[in-house]
Amino acid sequence: MDDIPENLQILIEILGDTYALIPTRSGEKALLLANRTPAPDLILLDVMMPGMDGFEVCRRLKESPATAEIPVIFITAMNDAQSEAFALGVGGVDFITKPIQPVVVQARVKTHLALSHTHRELAERNAQLHWERKLIEDILLTMRAPLAREPRVRTLLTPVERTAGDLFLMGRRPDGHLHALVGDCTGHGLPAAIVGPMVMDIFLAMTRKGLLPEVILTELNSKLYHRLPRHLFMAASFVELTPTWDGLRIWNHGMPVGLLWRQGVWETQWPSASLPLGIVASIPEYDSPQPVALREGDRIFVFSDGVVETCSPNSELFGLPRWMETLDRIIRTGESLTVSHTVLNTFRGSDLLDDDITVVEFRTVAECA
Repeated sequence: MDDIPENLQILIEILGDTYALIPTRSGEKALLLANRTPAPDLILLDVMMPGMDGFEVCRRLKESPATAEIPVIFITAMNDAQSEAFALGVGGVDFITKPIQPVVVQARVKTHLALSHTHRELAERNAQLHWERKLIEDILLTMRAPLAREPRVRTLLTPVERTAGDLFLMGRRPDGHLHALVGDCTGHGLPAAIVGPMVMDIFLAMTRKGLLPEVILTELNSKLYHRLPRHLFMAASFVELTPTWDGLRIWNHGMPVGLLWRQGVWETQWPSASLPLGIVASIPEYDSPQPVALREGDRIFVFSDGVVETCSPNSELFGLPRWMETLDRIIRTGESLTVSHTVLNTFRGSDLLDDDITVVEFRTVAECA
């Protein structure tokens, strides 16, 4: 668009053999033409015109969702740096000064049309990928079985993304023993979440058959090792509780320590004793953990490393001591586990998570807030 007929004619001669052109001398008419269907692929725009100048035309083009993505090249007699900066600031992609040089105009137009085409192509591919990702997420979420209800168990499950790399599973053996698994797959999002359905199927099927935790863990390790790429594996805490909740055993494969709170004291800790599942082909033989006798009022906590590895703005880890203080406060005040979100967000200086967070509390009392 140019208000001088001679300049319009020059542009038509330079570009007319290669492109379909719609010339106009009016900014208002240019806005109407830009909103036609199909929209132009590129707009050449002069700055100095009677009525609406080129800067205003470009600004209005960029304000409208229908025309915002059309590349605008300014062709103008103005050749100072301030004008060029202003042109780019209102949304122009290039700035060509007069007198018009055919080779320069042809090269710039060709370049920006190619860039615009690539941008649209990427946007279409991203939209397709977004749709496919949502479909996969929906499938994964559908494949996750509803969690068995247990009034003496509280959970805090907070994923970074819609699908989490952390998982929590519960089931009962035929003899009444409760099995619970807290897992933390490497990374988060789809690559980590896709492990969940396989782990869930193995855990629940073998629990219902009455198989012991040692057997289930061995099978999980084997399947993860043989079916996943080497960089994918799963840390896990496996909890076995007696039918009367008077004893438990905990297996820790690469997770933060499990904790037992008893009458105001952190009585017992279960540190990791083995590698995460899926790193080696078979779990080395190890002694099964000795049962720990439970008393009325005991609290057992297992959690993923997204809690203790939360970082402050100066890269300091939240750490286990702060986490134990937070849990102690929650127990003494009767607050919800969600209080830990406030504590962690304050420490992090943001409510944006760096990693999935899973906290599971087992209580030897029937009531659970």
